[in-house]
Amino acid sequence: MILKALYDYYIRCKEVDPNDIPPLGFEHISVDMVLLISKNGELLEILGESDGILPRPATNKTSGDTPNILYDKADYIINLDKKQKIVSQKISKRCQTEIDIINEICDMFPNNETFKSIQKFYSKKEFLKIPIKWEDKYDFICKNDPIITFKILGESKLASSYSEELEKYVRYIWDKNTKGRCLVTGKDNVPLMNTTASTPLGIATNGKIISFQKDMGIDSYNKTQGNNAPISIEAECAFSYSLKALIRSSSNNFIFFKKDKDNKIIVDKMLIFWASKKELESQLYYWIQPKDNPNEQTTDIKDFFILDQNYAIIEVGHRPSSQLIRRGSLSTIAPHRR
Repeated sequence: MILKALYDYYIRCKEVDPNDIPPLGFEHISVDMVLLISKNGELLEILGESDGILPRPATNKTSGDTPNILYDKADYIINLDKKQKIVSQKISKRCQTEIDIINEICDMFPNNETFKSIQKFYSKKEFLKIPIKWEDKYDFICKNDPIITFKILGESKLASSYSEELEKYVRYIWDKNTKGRCLVTGKDNVPLMNTTASTPLGIATNGKIISFQKDMGIDSYNKTQGNNAPISIEAECAFSYSLKALIRSSSNNFIFFKKDKDNKIIVDKMLIFWASKKELESQLYYWIQPKDNPNEQTTDIKDFFILDQNYAIIEVGHRPSSQLIRRGSLSTIAPHRR
């Protein structure tokens, strides 16, 4: 089962390099703009691009007013009216959802100064200073609709970056979902997904590996969306992260069928592969066994194929130099074929 294999891939990567792989519910995310604020919530400066391990984006952003946790676009973070291009005194529904999040977090962690600083930022309506004090930055915001977050003066990381408190809050949000048995992990009484995250697959920028459309003849027994095939939030976080990691530009774990001379896609498929887990040859000498590496010899797998740069034709190439290629997982994904 491909979803279980992707889930296991995340677990194995986390075991191999726990410091490099984000915890479930978090991702490596880049933001376009950072609001530098004081401990008292005063807006001091507007900084440029940054990144960190942030709570993963909401999975249903296209429906309703659904905020990310402590970072988002300008209508959520600075109360921007995108149509009128103004920052209003009156708090919009979207901005209020972000304020509700920070208030809820502060209630859970009343002694956390970072979260309290953001709460003060909103209570003082410091976002109203932006069009006045930072006209050039405000013009950029109105034209580019950037992702914005916070940083507290004197702190080294973004306020939305991973912390034990934020992880507890993310789990608290998960627990609000319906609970049941996950078809991927087999775990029972776990929070289930309603909708899944988008996972760009090279062609389809908003593609989803799993999706259920409402009222399209696939709902069963009066169940809607994810409840038709229950998958836990934990499993969805894991296999979505795995898929994104496997197809990132620096990865050696995939081959993408390219375009022809006229720049037309002939074959919209992607071949993804990784190594299976080695079995211990002897329980007595487990400490000298090779360490597990889910990405072992993926470059050798690529050597099996020669990718014609013009015609998107995959041909069998020469055998890899290594004769020790072992069993692994292989998956073909066609992003345009839902």
